[in-house]
Amino acid sequence: MGSTGAFRRGLRRTLVGVVAVAAVSFALSGTVGAGTSSTTTTAPATPAVVADPIGPFGYTNGAVFGGGSVTCRFYKVGLGNGVAEQLGSGLTCVDGYTFDGSGVLFAYTSPQGRGAPVANSKLVTVNLADGTQTIVGDMGHLFFDGGMTFDKDGNLWLYADTNDAACSGASCLYSVNPKTGATTFVGNGGTFLATGLAANCSTVFATGAQLQGTFTSDALYTVNTATAAVTKVGTGLGLSVFTTGLDFASDGTLYVLGEPLTAGPLINAPKTATVDTTTGAAGNVKSWTSADPVPGTVAGLGVSSISCPAPPEPPVTPPAIQPAFTG
Repeated sequence: MGSTGAFRRGLRRTLVGVVAVAAVSFALSGTVGAGTSSTTTTAPATPAVVADPIGPFGYTNGAVFGGGSVTCRFYKVGLGNGVAEQLGSGLTCVDGYTFDGSGVLFAYTSPQGRGAPVANSKLVTVNLADGTQTIVGDMGHLFFDGGMTFDKDGNLWLYADTNDAACSGASCLYSVNPKTGATTFVGNGGTFLATGLAANCSTVFATGAQLQGTFTSDALYTVNTATAAVTKVGTGLGLSVFTTGLDFASDGTLYVLGEPLTAGPLINAPKTATVDTTTGAAGNVKSWTSADPVPGTVAGLGVSSISCPAPPEPPVTPPAIQPAFTG
């Protein structure tokens, strides 16, 4: 029942979107995010004066609600202090940002709000300058929120909620052909709802929650890419956010992006944090600040390609010296 997971994840995203739209409706003049509309506001706020962004830098996109359609804006975020810069707008919304080994940013198209199209998701590459997308290929199903990552061997994995009838879990794992976009079903995640995916030189990690009647706090998990099974790391992230993106920086630090659960106004409060891969605990939390209007919701986080040391060369065995015989 592929629709079961889609409904659950769609419900969580819808709740976030509704709160964001509601926040816009009740906001004072000048606090509405760019691209939103409200009969109670007259003009966007004067851009705030913010500090220069501090790296490492991550890329994400945010949905714009209003006007009967949903588009996204493309952002570059300084993960060292949470300062974000808008690079592009009017874009198809995507999720699962991940860099391949050569530094190309990939993502998959995914609806992020009311009125979004319901066609099959497309695997795309993303222009870092403005967020424009080039379609690689059709992925065969519609994929909602989740995560995507290249592993150390160059394999591309997608863990997401989907309308695929083969997926009976809240989210399911797929392998993805990075040249065509074709997906191959690996396994169900059961009650696990994936929200992000990232890999280092040894492990594929995911963020998400267990859906067992109610939403649980998001946590870090390790992923068995042969079966889709996940194992929880520690007791939870300890963040009051819905996680929406996950990736490693080049120095091996794991970063997470999320939206507040209850803190508001929601449209002004995405957050980033680091995650300890041994304990699963998050820290170094940074609230989003920007001279550009802040999006109503965000999805995906791409930071860096995996850089793993080459395996050591096998030792060279010197040829055996044959004894010399003389007559």
